[in-house]
Amino acid sequence: MGTSRPVFYVVGAWLFVWGTVAASIVVTSTSAPASGAIDTAIRLPGSFYLDAVRTLRQFALLTTIPARWTDVGYAALSIVPLSIHIVLTGFGVQNAAEQYDEDWDLGINVIVIGVAPSLLAVIGAAVFYLGAQLLTVSLVGVAVGLLTLLFSNVVAA
Repeated sequence: MGTSRPVFYVVGAWLFVWGTVAASIVVTSTSAPASGAIDTAIRLPGSFYLDAVRTLRQFALLTTIPARWTDVGYAALSIVPLSIHIVLTGFGVQNAAEQYDEDWDLGINVIVIGVAPSLLAVIGAAVFYLGAQLLTVSLVGVAVGLLTLLFSNVVAA
């Protein structure tokens, strides 16, 4: 039985990337416009988030369907990128775990454990009129899952 240190590195990288995304959203929404290339790069996820939410809200207001139901549709649609994010993250964790112990089904456990919070997030977004936000964050989550999977390949090599 080997060490599981690469699994902790992958989970740490996943948390770091989500923290970076959250910080980018806060910086983008509370600070003055970007002044340089590094500042623009830091604000890129936050800018995507704010622009996408604004666009989805405008679309919801322009349709013949009431904006409330369009937002519920956004929440229901967000399950697809949320599922992709969970699967990519699970594969990344499993990739790191397989290098040291083949009996670990940690990646499958990540996927199974990730289903309940995802469903609760979808229900909460539908109830509290946050479907556009959840859809946008779940799209960002696909990129976070890809980065996690990429990092797990680097760690496992």
